[in-house]
Amino acid sequence: IAEKFLTEISNSLYDYRFFCSNGKCIQIWLDIFSGTPQHKRKIYDKNWNELDIIVKWPRLEDAVEKPSKLSEMVQMAEYMSKEFALVRVDFYFVKGTIYFGEMTFTSMSGTGKFEPEIEGLKLGQMIELPINKEEYTKC
Repeated sequence: IAEKFLTEISNSLYDYRFFCSNGKCIQIWLDIFSGTPQHKRKIYDKNWNELDIIVKWPRLEDAVEKPSKLSEMVQMAEYMSKEFALVRVDFYFVKGTIYFGEMTFTSMSGTGKFEPEIEGLKLGQMIELPINKEEYTKC
């Protein structure tokens, strides 16, 4: 419901998806036309440097300007993700206002195909899994 409303006030609604591990943003996925056959995606690092990665959806070829409140969105995503080994925190940025979308723990149900494949492994290696202190001290 909210996405439809936001689309009505903005011609192109970008979905900013922040992949975070324990309060650290590790990638930003920018999606447009989610849930439609026109779905496209661009992937960036935390500093808005475009990465040469495709995951599931075709690459959005249009240049996308760095949002003026990117650092605020990163800061909010990192704060919201502090307690989780991996979570995707989604925002919309419409006419200068940041809107919270959702938090998801199983992006694409874990079935997104990375091109090149090595990028999926690289993303996985950036995730900091918790250490069970009791098991760790037995070693």
